[in-house]
Amino acid sequence: MRLNDSRFIDMIKEVINDGGARVIADAWLAGAFTSNERCITSPGTVEGQTMRAAGPAFDELLAAGFFLPPVAVIVMTAPILMPIILNAGFDPYWFAVILTINLEIGLITPPVGLNLFIINGIAPEISLRDILLGSLPYALCMVAAIVILCFFPGIATWLPNMMMG
Repeated sequence: MRLNDSRFIDMIKEVINDGGARVIADAWLAGAFTSNERCITSPGTVEGQTMRAAGPAFDELLAAGFFLPPVAVIVMTAPILMPIILNAGFDPYWFAVILTINLEIGLITPPVGLNLFIINGIAPEISLRDILLGSLPYALCMVAAIVILCFFPGIATWLPNMMMG
């Protein structure tokens, strides 16, 4: 296959666009993590005020889940967020449940929505639009679950507390 001038220029544009998007995303995530420390460690984070204190962290984790696989987000964020979570007095099991739900939302919503493409590959006769619309109620239920767990963290910590004392 011969590489002509227009194809070469298209390739260079694609590389620049992909690389530029990555740099912008990395800078945005780095800024997000530094702002989380200020938000999460703010005074007055008791039950009922958890959403106000940790909400910005959840938003940024959700956004990271849109573009990155869950394991990658956990590996990148856990060492940064765990000391902050522990120092702020949040339960680590509660945070793990919230983190997992957040990242799973990213798997079923655009712009990447990896699970949407997997379903489309299994059932190609169903349009991607229909698959997306079918997944939205589940994403909304997950958001509702996060809100409920922020106001009633005992729901997420009850079973671990019963099992481990």
